[in-house]
Amino acid sequence: MKQAIITGGTEGIGKATVLGLAERGWAITLVARNKEKAEKTLQEISKQTGNSHLDFIQGDLSSLSEVGKIGQELSSKYPVIDCLINNAGVMPQQRKESKDGHELNLAVNHLSHVLLTKILLPNLQKSTQARIVIVSSKLHKNAKPDLEDLEKAKNFAWMGAYSDSKLYNVFFAQDLAETLQGTNVTANVLHPGVVNTELVRDLNGPAKLIFGAFKNLFFISPEKGAQTSIYLADAPGLENTSGKYFEDRKQVPLKGLALDKNLRAEIRNRTDKILAPFL
Repeated sequence: MKQAIITGGTEGIGKATVLGLAERGWAITLVARNKEKAEKTLQEISKQTGNSHLDFIQGDLSSLSEVGKIGQELSSKYPVIDCLINNAGVMPQQRKESKDGHELNLAVNHLSHVLLTKILLPNLQKSTQARIVIVSSKLHKNAKPDLEDLEKAKNFAWMGAYSDSKLYNVFFAQDLAETLQGTNVTANVLHPGVVNTELVRDLNGPAKLIFGAFKNLFFISPEKGAQTSIYLADAPGLENTSGKYFEDRKQVPLKGLALDKNLRAEIRNRTDKILAPFL
């Protein structure tokens, strides 16, 4: 039985991804902050699918030291991991900081997943063919990182901060593909669609009204949004596909800043410096 780890699997796209993989016979472990929500999610999915190989580890992705502990616990519990799905995400409307003092989009959407992936790489490499799936967004195309203000301390715009973090997801997939070239581990990144999820739960004011008015008309369901994650995790024929970007289960060429190798290297170097004490 294949073993998957997924962050942010208690609601939205993540929960739909867990359901889809459980239906396909995967053993799945969630990384979840809320114990009660995780237990309820797994009970629902187990009852619906008949799959009893579902578990969770409680932890907060906004704390790098806690991510380190999560990674070590997963590493010890699952010697072989066949798929890691970096799915969790935040999109706060006001600037917030993580427990380590990093801007929250940067901390949760990017730093936590890079750290978790690095810790679990030895376990993934023990799989016959392992896959790393990174949930980004088409909004990565709107990113405009300011190398003098990566933490958004001087100039914070909620969509801009989120878009930048999603560009870093795309960069990370490309970095992984280069690092893992010639191994049994692939890494790909995706846009799930404009999905009706809880990601915008922190919005307020006009933004909340706009999203509330249009989400049921134009946003797709979490179940549909999860299809590309499920595809990249489980579909045959992708064993040699790595470092690619997907939308609607189809490979889409990257453009613009997503192909800027110098910027990618700068983000990688700064990320590695931040994460060094936790590895």
